[in-house]
Amino acid sequence: AAYVLSKLGPKASVAVPNLLHALKDEHWLVRTVSTNALARFGSDLPAVRQALKRMRDDENEFVRQAASYALSQIERDRERGEGVGQEFPRVVCSR
Repeated sequence: AAYVLSKLGPKASVAVPNLLHALKDEHWLVRTVSTNALARFGSDLPAVRQALKRMRDDENEFVRQAASYALSQIERDRERGEGVGQEFPRVVCSR
């Protein structure tokens, strides 16, 4: 499911809380794909950035690499002024 969400990008932003939860999954592949999905959203949410920073210390190398890449993508989008826009945090926080 996280893979499909990653392909939808910002349209799937309401899934962010579930993806953050998936970062705690026991399977490295679920954590990796969830990390990649969060990167596709270009999220400016502090909770997402904090979670991705923690994932850089994951036991699995692929998860660590995905987290580093995700953070670089988010930073790149922030520098370009791209991302999900101002309404995104309200949508996620309203859950």
